[in-house]
Amino acid sequence: MSKRLIVVLGMHRSGTSLVTRAMRVLGAEAGSNLLPAADDNPTGFWEDADVNKLNDDILALVDGRWYDVSALDDAQASRLREEGFEARATALLQGKMRAHDVFVIKDPRLTKLLAFWQPVFEHLDARVSYVIAIRNPVSVAHSLQARDRFPLELSALLWVQHYLSCLSETKPADRAIVDYDSLLGDPSSETQQIAEALELSVDPDALDELQRNFLSNSLNHHAATEADVARVAWCPRLVEDMFGTLREVALRTTADDDVLKRRVSRWTSEFAKMKVAVGLVDRLHRMTLEQQHHVAAADAARHARAAELDAVRGQLDGLEASLAAREQTIGEQQGAIAARDGQLQSQHAAVAERDQRLLEAHATLTEESRKAIDLQERLHQLQWELARLQRAADRSHVELAEERARGEALEGQLRTGQQELAEEHARLVEVHRHLAASQGLVEATVAEKAGVEHALHVEGERNLQLHASLAMQQTAIDELRQSTSWRLTRPVRWVRELQYALQRRFQTMLDTTRSARRYEGGNLKLARKVLQVLAAEGPRGIGRRIRHLRNLINPNGLVGVDDYATWLSHEHDRGDVSRARAMLKDIAFRPKISILLPTYNPDPAMFRSALESVTAQIYDNWELCIADDCSDAVDTRAIAAEFNDRRFKFMRREENGHISAATNSALELATGDYITLLDHDDELSPFALFWVVEKLSRERGLKIVYSDEDKLDENGNRCDPHFKPDWNYDLLLAHNYVCHLATYDAELFRQLGGMRVGYEGAQDYDFVFRAIESVRDDEVGHIPRILYHWRKHEASTASSIGAKPFALDAGRRAVEDHIARTQPHARVTMDGDKMRVQFGLPDNLPKVTIIIPTKDGLDLLRTCVESILAKTDYGNYEIVIVDNNSIEAPTLEYLDAVSGRDNVSVLRDTRPFNFSALNNRAVASTESDFICMLNNDVEVIADSWLSEMVANALRPEVGAVGARLLYSNDTLQHAGIILGVGGVAGHAFKRCHRDDLGYFNRIQIQHEVSAVTGACLLLGRDVFEEVGGMDEEHLAVAFNDVDLCMKVTDAGYKIIYSPFALLYHHESATRGHDDDSPEKFSRLQREAQVMNERWGDKLRTDPAYNPNFTIEHENFAIASESRNPSVSEVHARLKAGQQAG
Repeated sequence: MSKRLIVVLGMHRSGTSLVTRAMRVLGAEAGSNLLPAADDNPTGFWEDADVNKLNDDILALVDGRWYDVSALDDAQASRLREEGFEARATALLQGKMRAHDVFVIKDPRLTKLLAFWQPVFEHLDARVSYVIAIRNPVSVAHSLQARDRFPLELSALLWVQHYLSCLSETKPADRAIVDYDSLLGDPSSETQQIAEALELSVDPDALDELQRNFLSNSLNHHAATEADVARVAWCPRLVEDMFGTLREVALRTTADDDVLKRRVSRWTSEFAKMKVAVGLVDRLHRMTLEQQHHVAAADAARHARAAELDAVRGQLDGLEASLAAREQTIGEQQGAIAARDGQLQSQHAAVAERDQRLLEAHATLTEESRKAIDLQERLHQLQWELARLQRAADRSHVELAEERARGEALEGQLRTGQQELAEEHARLVEVHRHLAASQGLVEATVAEKAGVEHALHVEGERNLQLHASLAMQQTAIDELRQSTSWRLTRPVRWVRELQYALQRRFQTMLDTTRSARRYEGGNLKLARKVLQVLAAEGPRGIGRRIRHLRNLINPNGLVGVDDYATWLSHEHDRGDVSRARAMLKDIAFRPKISILLPTYNPDPAMFRSALESVTAQIYDNWELCIADDCSDAVDTRAIAAEFNDRRFKFMRREENGHISAATNSALELATGDYITLLDHDDELSPFALFWVVEKLSRERGLKIVYSDEDKLDENGNRCDPHFKPDWNYDLLLAHNYVCHLATYDAELFRQLGGMRVGYEGAQDYDFVFRAIESVRDDEVGHIPRILYHWRKHEASTASSIGAKPFALDAGRRAVEDHIARTQPHARVTMDGDKMRVQFGLPDNLPKVTIIIPTKDGLDLLRTCVESILAKTDYGNYEIVIVDNNSIEAPTLEYLDAVSGRDNVSVLRDTRPFNFSALNNRAVASTESDFICMLNNDVEVIADSWLSEMVANALRPEVGAVGARLLYSNDTLQHAGIILGVGGVAGHAFKRCHRDDLGYFNRIQIQHEVSAVTGACLLLGRDVFEEVGGMDEEHLAVAFNDVDLCMKVTDAGYKIIYSPFALLYHHESATRGHDDDSPEKFSRLQREAQVMNERWGDKLRTDPAYNPNFTIEHENFAIASESRNPSVSEVHARLKAGQQAG
């Protein structure tokens, strides 16, 4: 325990600032974030601003004041812990102390709140000492009277309460008591005594600097003697007794020992008898302060009014002087006015006539504009209908041609059949004619039988000769293959086979290159991308991306090339715009949405497209707040003015401050209930704000809403969709998947101060982290619809993170800042352009029981157990092998041998195989903190596998953790489970290569999933018992792991997939697969039915798997049609809900 924390305690105005400054002489630091000096403390408070702010928040929560004589009670302290203040205080001090070996904090309110702070100090990995500053209570009372106008009697009671708290909450061995007057009089001796008490050393240079530049007798205002304490009538005897004793301890004339402890007990008892009076004093004092505040406000108002009256009198004097002069002028002007009146009357008549004509023209223009809008919308609908009819006509023509061809073929077949039928009928007549003749032939046939048998015998002899000939030919072939000529021609044959293989590989490379060129947008951009990947990841990164592109052009791969085009053709139904507008009439909630658009020298065409996408919104209660960041190449104001839309607000900054500052300038224009963000070259879907408002109207508690997005290539074509999961904190730690479109509660946006300058390129990523720190998980919502189109060009990170390398660094700093604020024991590392947060392990590692059910299969079991023992770097685990009726002698011998190891045991279970029952019994037989279920056909690859899983499982919000499992050929067996695939669930990215990235890197980064496989699953014993373990009655073999995970998430916990826990899984090698016999297949169907009856729609709405992905396969392929409800379906549900309500 190398860290030291010194806590300075004492009553207000008792020299705590001087004592804290003096601690620097002993090598203690107070940090750099200190409160500024003030008139009543010109040498500085030496008080940390963050600690001060936290104490403000604490007092606000318990409705307390520093000048309340009543102490913090147990109920208030308990409430503070429940509200998270203890964890907040612990994290704050850990962060402050990280850079200092000896750290000192001071705030006189620490004394009053010591009952709260003491448990915080105990949680720190540091030695905590206290320095109690005392000062003559008469001096303190007079100082408070001068500064705050406090009654002297109240100050005396506050003095008693503060020092009773100091003495009651600290131990003699951990504290030093110093007298303020003595420290001023003899700083050298006093600091030396404090150093000895705290086991620190004095820095002579620092002591000299303290005496020369800081200490002065002028600091001792309102000086008083010990005799004054006994003389003043308002000071209770208790105060006199306490001060005398404390001063003796400070002067070392009385020991800080059990005698003082007994006195403190007596003083506490005496003070407790005053509880009722103390409460009354607090109430009366608050009332007095309120009255004083009102009186002060009234005095201020009276003085202000007097000053206003004096000013008015001066103005009146001036007015009187000028009034006479003006009367003369008025007389002269009246004559001129009379002449002008006649002219004005004629002009008024002309103006009235023109106004009437303008009103009539405006009405006509308004009507024509409305008709034009209606005609334009009708034109769009007709164009869409025409395109649909054209496609239908094309399909009909094709189908008609096919049907005509099939009809002609059928007619030909019919004619052929009729002809064959006539011929068959003729043959049938001929058969009948010959039937009679055949009867006579039977006898002749019998006679011929003997001749046929003889012929068969002869044929058999010939067959024997043929077999002999074939044998001779085979011998000749074998001799030919052994001949010199055959061996000499082998290279020719090898070259021909190689030629065919190279032709196939060349064609694959050509297809891959074409796909890469199309994906990146041209040869030059592809070359740049190759160089960037080589620099960041080396040849291995190129290999990963080539495999990914091969999957793209492979119909059995991750995403078919034409899948998104098919999806886009079904994105909206005809008439959805009209239906959405009709639906808005039934939504009572119509908030104003402020769209912030910072801009700097945009491409004019792209900028216009961005503005047009805003004006095309179906939902119309919005405002567009444009902040031009001092553009010098484009007149953005003129472009915005072209739209002549009153909902546009525009401001131009005086200097270029980059995107964060410009966004904050746009925020200053905003008056909406919600804030959303738009880049100056991107576009919104016309349905964007409609779906945002629809979501907010159903879930009014949401503070953050984000949607799916895609990209626009340089030709304006939509591509590269990003279909996102619902709220997924761990995925956000790896990359900013929230991104676009993001909408925030306006009050929250302003409370956070908008975007932080210095995080340009990742300012929205940093903002998301700060926002989620202020909201609950259920206040973040996801709209699984493409509402934002991100422009993909050379200067945009939509094309490549390499376009703005500074954005990657800013993103890393955003994650590091968030982790430092919320989880200081974790650390952030980088793998290329992917971020990874590693959560720490405690010094005292919790125990893990690894449960391995098995039956024979010795080779697999031994590989599993020995790989654990040889490769696991986690230091506190045991292995429990559950033997389920092994009968092979080598297996039984190995079980006997391995059970002799200290951390390995064997549990016999002779019941029929039931995976759930085996694990339930094994869990019941252990007392470990964590349980790791492991199949016997699993083999450890990464030494840190168990450390990774435990570090995640220790997080209070996490219920279970799964691993990345590979088949023996290094293809993926498990990277999380997707609900709904195949009717119940399936493994994500199955059969992909271990180095493949997966959809938006999902294979290689840690994220939240809905379930993980029981082949390697770790969870806390308390969580396992809370959800009732595994279902051994209805789910003996299959889906029990999925059911367990769904019970865990139902209980409010998260399931984490960690790709860094890496193992092989030689799947079902000892038990076989679930469909390799009729009995197993029947059992599998029964267990699937149990899952569907138990979980219903939850199996079809996996929050970690977007409804725009297929559930036919487990490869994140895009579904041909979304499973999202249509506008009509959502409207119908809205009406049904309103009628039911």
